[in-house]
Formats: sequence, structure tokens, C-alpha cells
Amino acid sequence: TICRVPTEMVFDESGGSAGAAGQQALYDRLVAPVVEGVLRGIPGCLFAYGQTGTGKTYSISGESGHTEGLLTIALTQLMQADTLEIRLSILEVYHEELIDLLIPHKQRRQDRTKIKLRVSRSPTRRFIVEGATEVVVDS
Repeated sequence: TICRVPTEMVFDESGGSAGAAGQQALYDRLVAPVVEGVLRGIPGCLFAYGQTGTGKTYSISGESGHTEGLLTIALTQLMQADTLEIRLSILEVYHEELIDLLIPHKQRRQDRTKIKLRVSRSPTRRFIVEGATEVVVDS
């Protein structure tokens, strides 16, 4: 396993599949509170979990030209705050291995043995993914 930390876990309900209207409802119910916390200085994480083919990528990314994803809606809200610096990492957990999705696919395949990400805790007890690409997002 990647990291075992004793903590209380809370699982939300399934988002369902109602297209664009469903995306906004899912955002309002699950993501908006995270964005509001980030705007108050609390670190946030958008995490999609489930079996292959269940709509995680669609929920997070949306469908080009048709539906905005939860990440797009969240970043749009965050970009409206002038005093915020947004740093973004996009990671995938696959077969108990962390994959940095900001590294181009071809490079990930070539450097598979060199790029090993590890989860650790900082002295302030925040989780850190050592070696993950982090980009500053701006408009």
C-alpha cells in the first residue's frame, strides 16, 4: 500500500450520471465546500475513486465542448480570488503506484523506473507527494 495513516474516513454518496446538470449538482454538493475552505486558507483535494469505466475522468475533466468537469468549475471559482496562488498536481493511483499525470505520457513510459513518487508527512502533519510535478495556475 502507498500510505497507511489512522484517520476517520467519510465517504460521500455516488454522483450518478445526469450530464451537465448532474455535474453542477455534484459540484454544489461535494466540491463547493472544498473550494470555500481553500479560499479560507485550508488545503483542498479533489479525489475521484472507483472502478475502471465508472466516470471518474468524465466527472473530473468533463467532455470537451459539452460539459465542464468538476476541476474546471473549481479552478474557475478559485481564479476569481485575486490574492490566491494556485498550485496544482494531478496524480493517478494505479495498482498501488502513484503516477504523475503532468509528466507527458511518453516520458512516463521511458522513465518508469526513475520516476517513483512517495507519500510522506511534513513536520506540520500535512501529506506531501515527494517528486510530484507542481505547476502554478494562472489565467
